[in-house]
Amino acid sequence: MTFLLGLSALLNDLFARDQGFWWRIVFPLVVQAAGLAWAGVQRNAIGGGGFTSYARTMPLSAGTRRAVNLLVLAAADNLWLILFALAAALPPAASPYPGAFRIAALLSLLALFLSAQLALLERNAVAMMAALAANLPLALSLTVFGGPLQWALLFAAPALAAAGFAESRSATAIKSMKAPLKSRTTGRALKTPIALRIQLKALVETPIGSVLRFCAALGVAAFVDFLLQAFDYDSRSATTVVVAMAFVAIALSGFYRTLRMAHTSMTLYSATLPLRAGFWAIGDTLLVCLLGLPPLAILLPPAITHEVAAVPVLTALSAAFLALLAAVRLPVVFGGRRAILYLVFLTTAWSGAAIAAIAH
Repeated sequence: MTFLLGLSALLNDLFARDQGFWWRIVFPLVVQAAGLAWAGVQRNAIGGGGFTSYARTMPLSAGTRRAVNLLVLAAADNLWLILFALAAALPPAASPYPGAFRIAALLSLLALFLSAQLALLERNAVAMMAALAANLPLALSLTVFGGPLQWALLFAAPALAAAGFAESRSATAIKSMKAPLKSRTTGRALKTPIALRIQLKALVETPIGSVLRFCAALGVAAFVDFLLQAFDYDSRSATTVVVAMAFVAIALSGFYRTLRMAHTSMTLYSATLPLRAGFWAIGDTLLVCLLGLPPLAILLPPAITHEVAAVPVLTALSAAFLALLAAVRLPVVFGGRRAILYLVFLTTAWSGAAIAAIAH
């Protein structure tokens, strides 16, 4: 029993007051790695062994199979579940987090733990990436103290991990997309998911670069949030938010290059499709703007709450930031060897104009 209590105390080290942001990133990864090793050596038994071939012939939905896998994983992880239960029941001394938030954070960590194991069991690379990337919002929620943003980041972690399993759930819909379309209205309704799937597949082909770009954008936003607290939200805060938006745009601009390379490799195939001119340009711009919303969601709430600038000014600044995300496509795609130089010029000019507009 003493051994189990000692291991459960290690789980509570995630909530230690003196631990930094990177510890809160590395610690869940270590827990997930231990869970993957635990499930990896039992993968054949957990997956059903020889019974798997027979089960595939039965009319069972993907959701039913996944539910069975989760039940078997829960049985195999009984020791881990006991450790999580002990960690929730025995809070650490002088914890800076309320009891409800600490328990919710442990449940979120458990969800990421099981998601990684389930992705290993199903050999789902996309779900594995999502389970590992979900550690970032979990770490941010443990670093940003107080406010609805902390809870939003905490709930975003298991939501991101669950989103990684959407690919298998949408397999039937994808098959129906490949079938002949019966009407023009149905074709328009199904065209967007196909385009989005192609774009996401292109990003998944370079997982390290895609994750690093998105994490860099989130890291810049989180770092600036800390700076605003250090500045006590004084007159320097508005300028800092503008500069952060410029750096986020630079970090996300690399997605345009990845998407452009993917579209170039399928130019001949795309030419046979009834796509309007600029279809991929518009789609890529919308996707990058969508990826820019999470960093914007980190920057805006404290700026609005502490009145860094007037709400109409911050609204206009947010719209200008999305316009910047759309504009950085031009130097990245058409800049050639001087793309980085043009990109720096564009973001610098935008920052100067935004700072001047806020000052007036």
